[in-house]
This record gives sequence, C-alpha cells and structure tokens, in this order.
Amino acid sequence: MRFYFLFLTSVSFFLLASPAWAGKLLSWRFDTSENRLYFNTEEPVQPKALLISNPSRIIIDLPGTQLDRSPVNQPISREIRSIRVGQFDASTTRLVIEFAPGYTVDPRQVKVKGLTSMRWTVTLPNLQTGSSGDNSYSPPAPSVPNNAPRYTPRSLLNNSDLQLTRSGLFVNLRRNGTRDGILIQRSIDRNSVDIQLGGALLPNGLINQVIAVNHIGVTRAEFRQMPEGAGITLSVDSEGPDWMAAYSALGGVLLFPRGGVSGGYSNNTNSANNYRQPSYPSSYNSANNYRQPSYPSRNFLVATIYGAELNSNNELLIRANRPIHGDMVWNRALGAYEIRISHAQLADSPSGPSLGDNSPIYELRLRQETDQSVTILVKPSTGTKVDRLAQVNPQLLSLVLKTSKPSIFLAGSNELGHTSPLGHINRSKPLIILDPGHGGKDTGALGIGGIQEKDIILAISQKVGQILENKGMQVVFTRNSDFFVSLQGRTDMANAARADLFVSIHANSIEQNRSDVNGVEVYYFGDSALSSTIYHSIIQNMNVHPRGIRHARFYVLRNSKMPSTLIEVGYVTGNEDAVNLTNANFQAQMANAIAKGILEYVQKIQH
Repeated sequence: MRFYFLFLTSVSFFLLASPAWAGKLLSWRFDTSENRLYFNTEEPVQPKALLISNPSRIIIDLPGTQLDRSPVNQPISREIRSIRVGQFDASTTRLVIEFAPGYTVDPRQVKVKGLTSMRWTVTLPNLQTGSSGDNSYSPPAPSVPNNAPRYTPRSLLNNSDLQLTRSGLFVNLRRNGTRDGILIQRSIDRNSVDIQLGGALLPNGLINQVIAVNHIGVTRAEFRQMPEGAGITLSVDSEGPDWMAAYSALGGVLLFPRGGVSGGYSNNTNSANNYRQPSYPSSYNSANNYRQPSYPSRNFLVATIYGAELNSNNELLIRANRPIHGDMVWNRALGAYEIRISHAQLADSPSGPSLGDNSPIYELRLRQETDQSVTILVKPSTGTKVDRLAQVNPQLLSLVLKTSKPSIFLAGSNELGHTSPLGHINRSKPLIILDPGHGGKDTGALGIGGIQEKDIILAISQKVGQILENKGMQVVFTRNSDFFVSLQGRTDMANAARADLFVSIHANSIEQNRSDVNGVEVYYFGDSALSSTIYHSIIQNMNVHPRGIRHARFYVLRNSKMPSTLIEVGYVTGNEDAVNLTNANFQAQMANAIAKGILEYVQKIQH
C-alpha cells in the first residue's frame, strides 16, 4: 500500500490558526462536470487529505468535526465508484473518494482548496488507468450500479417546478426558508454559482435533478435537498454578473442576475432545444387574491425606498427618492396586506416605526422581492381596519388605517391591544368560533426544521374559515394573526357570542427522538358527535395516520358552553407530518376536510 499526502493551497495555510473544534459537517456534494467535491462545515476546520493505493482512494479527515447523521455511501460514476462519509472516531469526520478498479489520479494534481475556513473543495484531475505511478495495464470496464444517480441534464420542459421569467428563474418550493438563511457563493473560476437556502424544502420533482436551462447566461441548474435546507448550483458564463436570490410571498424563490438582465443575454426560447417560456403556477390568480408579478425594464429609473413610518393620524407613510406607485392586495394565507412597489429597491438601512402594544400595526416587514421590486407586508392589530392606499405625492404613499373599539374584550389576555371584535351577528346563520391555538409569545410546539405550531394552524384555520363563509356560515376567529390570547379569553368570546360551535385547531408534538409518530387526533369533553364527524371527514378525505377520537379535559373544551372540539392536525415532530404541514396543498386539503366535517355536523343538527 502506498499513500501520498495531498497539499492544501495557500488559502488553507492561512487557516492553520483556526479553532480545533469545528462543530458539524453541514453538507457535501460532488460535481461530476467539474470533477470536484464540495463540503461545508459549521465552524472553521483544517482538513487533512491523502491518497492511498490498493484500492485507490482519497481520504479527507476533518478533525474536531461530527457527522451527526447516518453514514453515507453514494455511487458517483463509472470512474469514481463511490463517496463515503462517516464518523472515523469521536472527533473526526472522514470523507472517502474511492475510484473504480483500475483508476487512480496523480496526487500532485489533486487540489484541496479552502474557499473560506468553512467551505472547501477537492478538485480531481483527469483520472488515469493503473495504480499510482504504474500505467502498465488497462482497466476493466466497470459497470454503473443500478442505483447510481444519472447526471444527464433534463429538459426544462419536463419539470414545471423550474420556470423562466424575463428577469431570471423562478424555483417552486414546498417551503420557503428564512431571508437570513440565503447564502450565495461563486466559484473561484466564476463558472458556477452555489445558492444555499437555509430551512427551505424543494419539491420532489427537483431533488437530485440536473436541468438544462440555456437562459440569460445559465446553461444548467442542479438541485439537492440537505438536512439544513435546499441547495441550487447554477452553471453560468464566467464573464457574466453575480446572482441574487429573493423569496416570493407566493411560495418559491426568484433567482436573478445582479443589476438585471444585460443586453448580451437572450430571453428567447428555442423550440428545437425543447425550451419554453412557462406559465406561472396556478396560485397566481385573482381567486386567491394574488396577482401575476411584473418584472420592470432595466432601463426604468429605480426608486430607493427609505423606509416606513407611522404618524399621529394612523397613517403608514412610505417615502422614496423618486416617484413610486404601489398596489395593495390581501394575502389570506399570511393574514396580512401586501403593498407591492415596482421599479424600487430598499435603502441599505431602511427605517421602520416602533410597534408598541397600542400600535394599529401588529407586524410590519419590508423586503426586496426582486432586484427591482419591493414588498411591504402589513399585519393590522385586532380592531384596526385598513382603509386605503393613497398617493400623497409622487414620492410618498400613505396606508390609511382606522381603529374601532371592539365589542368584546378577550378577558384574561396578557397582551393589551389584541382584541377580536365580533361585530354584528346575524342570528339567522350558524355562528362558528374558530380557535387557532397559541400565538404571539406562545409559539406552541416546535418541530423538525424549526417549524412553529402557531404558524401552521393559523394558516389552516384561515382556510377553514374561508370555506365556511363561502357556504353561508358566520365565522369569528379568536385570533386572526400572530398574537397571544389566553385560554379564558378564547372561551369568554365564544360564550359571550352564544356561538353554535367552538372548533380549536392545534398541531401535536412528541420528543424529538420519536419522529416515527405521525397522525391526526381529535378530542372532546362532553358530547363526542362533533369530534367524531370531523375526525371521520379527515380520515376519509386525506391520506393521514388515524390516531383516534379521545376524551380530554382541555380548558377550552371544559369551559365552552356549546358543542366543542379540539383537532390535532398532525405532529410537527413527525418525519411525515412535518413535511406535510408546511405544504400549502396539504394545508388546503386539511382545511377542506375539517370544514366538510363541520358542515356535515351543522346539517345534522338542523334537521
């Protein structure tokens, strides 16, 4: 057996003073087109690499690093049998690149390079035949294992989750990540752009896919799903601009070149290459209060938005240095108004108002939607109504807010100012109180990937409410956005309104090492008829694990004076449920099944 130590580039020598403990190996991937291994660690690391013969393999040890997952053995190609990743000892993670029989590399041409102290590459030269230093025989023709991934680029025509826009690419996502979790790095040779979306989930149709693009300087796009989020690698023109990424409020991420589309890029599609200009997802339609986003011309003067401020007249003022125009829509899924401003960008440090307990605005977010459009998300406090969006002058927009005294105060609430008015009650219609559990400072259960119960159930509850209202029911929410309401406040509202039904919606959890536990449970305290009807509607209309109807002494069930139920729509800690509960389609299906059960019960008691 021979072994050769592999030398690290000059970048790595500067890192010799890096901390000894490096945390976790976050991700790794092998790019067959570049013959290059990429890997990322949680903290700075100093790799140790060597080439060993018989069989030929490259070993990369990461001292002080833990894998924190099961070992991996992934087939790669005809020449590279596999890449193995495992825990070598208690404090060292080992990556092994094993070559197929008869193949090896010149150790002097293997380059181990630190792009940063936490992002490394191992670049292989062209593979040789024979053992190290011995090219006297030809290798056998090894076969590719049946389960080896295929890297032949697919046509864009075959995957609707990746779509072309006039300014870049739109990638559909099962779940958006956080804006702060977006990391974009360009390779040293500038031929590829690596985009990491922390916390994001790719649709199944994109995972481990390589898709031919040939659009505004991108030849192909590679997709991978990692435990920490989604990864996208764009193969680009080395002379082209850098790339940016921004989440869309409609679900998905927009990828676009910095500075907009240059004149050197062609946006025309070529039918001979099976490329097309796709339509947007069906979620862009007026029925859902969404609109088709417009992409401004790069020649239009872009305004800079300095921020937003609240004045004494309950107006949210949006100021810019150039003329701006905004469109406002209600986003039911988010429980918020969205003000979309095209031909605009945010200032480096945009200002914002201080939102206290008595503020007419509960939550305010400013975000750069694309390179030339800004979205301002406004969640009004309970008791506040958005009147209109006014154009004060060419450079100033005003969101006019009106506050009204609620007819019922939520007794026992610990956050003053967050009340839910019942308004006029039409006694000719059934009144349903929908109770999205938790909210505000009470996140509820925390699940896989950091998902929070309060967000999941609010989205589902709002969809249930919409369906019931469309069917002629009256619906009142104990909370209609992300604020805290006490248990007493929830039942006091229902009892004071003399509601016909009280439906509380929650998501379940269990200890983190029991991710195998998934499914739906429904609870009752007195009469079980409402719970039974809703439970069977869910089981009959959805592919979920049935976990039964159960008796419980929950506060909201014991203290509500009308038929009541508490629904656990799934486990945020479950390996199946956590993925489903963050999926908008699943949420809509769950809401439809719950609403169908409520309507069925109302029909029974009316006859």
